[in-house]
Amino acid sequence: PALAGLLKDKSPRVRHEALAALEKIGPAAEKAVPELQGIVENGPPSLKLGAIHVLGLVGGPARGATDPLIAVAKGDDQALAMVYQRLRGSGD
Repeated sequence: PALAGLLKDKSPRVRHEALAALEKIGPAAEKAVPELQGIVENGPPSLKLGAIHVLGLVGGPARGATDPLIAVAKGDDQALAMVYQRLRGSGD
């Protein structure tokens, strides 16, 4: 929960460090799913890719973030859409 709270910090560096720590935690980072989903929906582009990656590592418990991920896949940012497709396993 502490790392999830850091995702809302004013400092971009702190938010990036929190994402890096959640990435290392992997599936155990499921308590941060709501904050990660918020980043995917409304966060700065510099954090979206990391949030999508961590949601992919979390796996099943991140299913609630499917709608924002679909919006990313359908959006104009091709890099983010490609990451989403790879996380789904269909981007080869």
